[in-house]
Amino acid sequence: MSNTTITADSHHHDIHVAHGILMLMAWAVLIPCSVACSMLLRRDDSLLFFRVHYILAGLGVLLAIIAWILVAHSSSTHQAHPIMGTCVMSITIAIILLYPVMGKPSLPRNPKQQIVVLLHKGLGSLLFVMAVVTFVLGIWRKANAVIWYGGLGAACLITLGVTGVLRQKQTQQQPASVGETQSLLPRNSA
Repeated sequence: MSNTTITADSHHHDIHVAHGILMLMAWAVLIPCSVACSMLLRRDDSLLFFRVHYILAGLGVLLAIIAWILVAHSSSTHQAHPIMGTCVMSITIAIILLYPVMGKPSLPRNPKQQIVVLLHKGLGSLLFVMAVVTFVLGIWRKANAVIWYGGLGAACLITLGVTGVLRQKQTQQQPASVGETQSLLPRNSA
């Protein structure tokens, strides 16, 4: 084996490792955290949830696109992982194209926008499942699969931690129920 071949194989391996790390960050941390922010930070008086969701999801999609481009020229099209990955990225781009039709979350939505929002949520849920399957297909039977599964576990722990913090913040910000509010009011002694 020549020195050039070893260098080319090492470069090919490094690109695939970078691809895996970027996809892991995108699909196991940024995008799930963006969904958690959208669900748990939503309040009537603030668009914070939308901005955080938009920024985190946008960063996740950007990382996924970069990772996809890294290996687009080197992947075999007869294997399940690149086929699933291309499907995931195609649906992701379709969801991005839906954004202008959805409108701002604070505005009353017309029926067309409501359908697009449901499509956005449905496709997003499908994408998450497809991304997990694609990840498993990508590391299936790899010599270092345990490391990748460990990375997935760590990413899931980060996401669960962020979700837990957001859930706690949401619980602290919820107004007290009417019964609790009335019991806190001073009673008339007359």
